[in-house]
Amino acid sequence: MRRRAIDWFAGEPALCDSIEKALEEALLLGIPLQTNHRRTLYRIRLDAGDRSGTDAAFPKSTGSPAFPPEAVVKIYHRRSGARRVRDAIKRAVGHSALRREWSGFETLTRLGLLTAAPLAWGRSPSGDEILVTRFLDGVPLGQAIPRLEPQRVDELAAGLAHSIQRLHAAGSRHGDLHLGNLLYSDSEAVFLDPQRLRPGRSRA
Repeated sequence: MRRRAIDWFAGEPALCDSIEKALEEALLLGIPLQTNHRRTLYRIRLDAGDRSGTDAAFPKSTGSPAFPPEAVVKIYHRRSGARRVRDAIKRAVGHSALRREWSGFETLTRLGLLTAAPLAWGRSPSGDEILVTRFLDGVPLGQAIPRLEPQRVDELAAGLAHSIQRLHAAGSRHGDLHLGNLLYSDSEAVFLDPQRLRPGRSRA
């Protein structure tokens, strides 16, 4: 059995193995989707054979262990100095940036709202935390709106209002809701970056 380089705390074992293999290849290529001093994102493709015939139309929001065709790996880098100490404390009490975002995705998924399905999370030997979600092809909603018919924009707005009402009715709020955190994918608006999603009735 292949020894894992990442300690996985959530995710189906076979899926985690496939993610780890694909991430190794992405790291060798060294071409991230985004990168800064706090985190780096990679888009990975999971082996078709690993999906065991799963339909490629993997649901956006689901608790299914089935394999999606592609995923996004977000690596939260360990920081230095005083920030490293603060981050270590947050990780110890389960309140790190990754854990907050994972919890947010789980909440959106549980409520049946459109989001990038959370797949797995773990920690590398260096201490970096790793979040994996389903890859969704699309563009930020703010970029899509100028190209849409006014009627479609109105429909999207109504749908988002309904989704936000459901979120608030469940006692939660997104906490950082703006057009950059909404993806236009498959003609729908999808919630992203729920790191600040919190319980409590409040403005989105």
